Amino acid sequence: MSTPARPPGILQRIGRYLLAALRERAAEHRGDPQMDPAEIARRHAICRTNACGQYLAAADQCAACGCHVGKKVAWRTASCPRGHWAAVTPVVIPPRPGPPAA
Repeated sequence: MSTPARPPGILQRIGRYLLAALRERAAEHRGDPQMDPAEIARRHAICRTNACGQYLAAADQCAACGCHVGKKVAWRTASCPRGHWAAVTPVVIPPRPGPPAA
């Protein structure tokens, strides 16, 4: 009998969420197009099939990454940690501005 899937610890989840939120904010700042509602529904349906055995239906959570699936599927820069769906916009975090050139 296999052990039930469990999400990562709270500190890992917080770190991953903050990084994902930063990526999504950068995409918004660049003016990348919003997610198509049909794509959001398609992604969520993939997760709910639980093909990888990592979907926790009671919490609508992915045990592989710990993310709340309902939120993650709507982010254009997010991707499935098991490769079932990809980001629709490149993940680019702009560099911090450096000191002015002399």
